[in-house]
Amino acid sequence: MLLLRLLLPLVHVCLLFGMLALSAVARSDAVLISFRPPQGAVAGYKVYSALQTTGPITNAPLDAGARAPDGSGLASYSLTGLDPAQSYSVEMTAYDSRGVESTHSNRLTVPARTETLGAALWSSDFQVYAPGVHVPGFVDSRGDSKTTTGTDLFSVSYFAGNDAAYGTAADSGMVSSVFFGRSSEIWGSYEISARVWRGVRSAQAGIAARVTGSGGDLRYFELAQNTFGTWLARARNEPALTCRNGALTGVTQSANEWVALKFRVTRAAGLTRLRAKLWRPAATEPAAWQIDCWTTLGAAADSGAFALQRYGNGSAYFDDIAVTRVEGTLDAIPPP
Repeated sequence: MLLLRLLLPLVHVCLLFGMLALSAVARSDAVLISFRPPQGAVAGYKVYSALQTTGPITNAPLDAGARAPDGSGLASYSLTGLDPAQSYSVEMTAYDSRGVESTHSNRLTVPARTETLGAALWSSDFQVYAPGVHVPGFVDSRGDSKTTTGTDLFSVSYFAGNDAAYGTAADSGMVSSVFFGRSSEIWGSYEISARVWRGVRSAQAGIAARVTGSGGDLRYFELAQNTFGTWLARARNEPALTCRNGALTGVTQSANEWVALKFRVTRAAGLTRLRAKLWRPAATEPAAWQIDCWTTLGAAADSGAFALQRYGNGSAYFDDIAVTRVEGTLDAIPPP
């Protein structure tokens, strides 16, 4: 859901009871209208809305009833059931105990709220690399420390004779390959799509986003497998995640099996949101995100770098990786 502050000039209009002017916070399916109640004997308010128009709003109004102000002196009303792909015009009136309405308030325009994919930031199917090659732009680490050369753990391998993939069969422990190419440190919001394979049940694969820092200060958000092979969202040295229906995707990957995934990481107003879905390549991509998690505490800006990871021991390989910019009006953190 999108959280959009509409910083519009407030056009005050004379009412039977004083002054009424609107501002709003919008979500993907609703708009929260905020206003300072006018002085006088206001019995309630009516909300007029329609698909965006420059003419008068002729739809029948919704009766919002009496709206008590909060501690800041503002009252509010949530107009629900909106189509996020459409723009709306919204106005309000106040009425007294006899039902006499004021003139209309200033008009709010709630724009269509859409989050779209833009240009590819980086992609590879690894077919241009020979077996054993370490892909340029990646730096290898064991645990929190760069390996001796930074290129000793991950390399290209071929499956079924001609299907190249990039991964590792390193000894046990957490190993990773972080992509620092293409100015990834300044990437903003993006979506990672990929296919992932693991050779044995003891190998847990993962993809980390917004990797920042080094050593014990390393921090990132990741989509990864637990020891049961189930994919989930988690964070390291980042604010805690709040998840709509839990952090587990519900997808458990078996040994010697490929899965396809999409992992979207967006950042708006200092908060980070993670959404992901996985499916078997022969199956249809799920229409909805399987997990939707976000931070509620602001944190310092992270790098845009991403990393391929393997926990436990055994082989884990990645193929058809694409990192695509997320642009448009970003879906904001859902309200509490």
